[in-house]
Amino acid sequence: MTITINLDTLVERAKHYKVSTPPEHPVHPKICDELTQAITELQEEVADAIKAHDIWEANCRRWQARAETAEKANADITFNLTTEITTLQSQLDAVEKERDEALDLNDGYHKAAREAHNAAIEEASKVVTSSRGYPWHYINGGTINAIADAIRELRQ
Repeated sequence: MTITINLDTLVERAKHYKVSTPPEHPVHPKICDELTQAITELQEEVADAIKAHDIWEANCRRWQARAETAEKANADITFNLTTEITTLQSQLDAVEKERDEALDLNDGYHKAAREAHNAAIEEASKVVTSSRGYPWHYINGGTINAIADAIRELRQ
């Protein structure tokens, strides 16, 4: 910290006094008193400035400590959030994988069910056409399903 002392004020005060004694004689007592008073005032100002600087430094240290605490808390929160996001992303990926597998399995079941249904209809149409003499597409869906169920039971 730089402390500026206003010497211009000191010089200005000294100009008001005319010294009538030659330079080899002692300085006039009034000038000495004024200079002593000015020096005392300057010393008080310097002391106040040092005290203010010490308070400022203490505040800076407190603010720095608070900033470091906040940075650490922010880093902890960021780490925790990153960890939580990573965990949730892993869980989401696992759920999506299970969903995709379930959809694939479901598609397989639907395909197998369609094939079985079509095969049952085909078998039923052969049975119905041969025994009753009219084409299978005149039979309603419930009848076809009942016939398909009967065929499945016979095959087991």
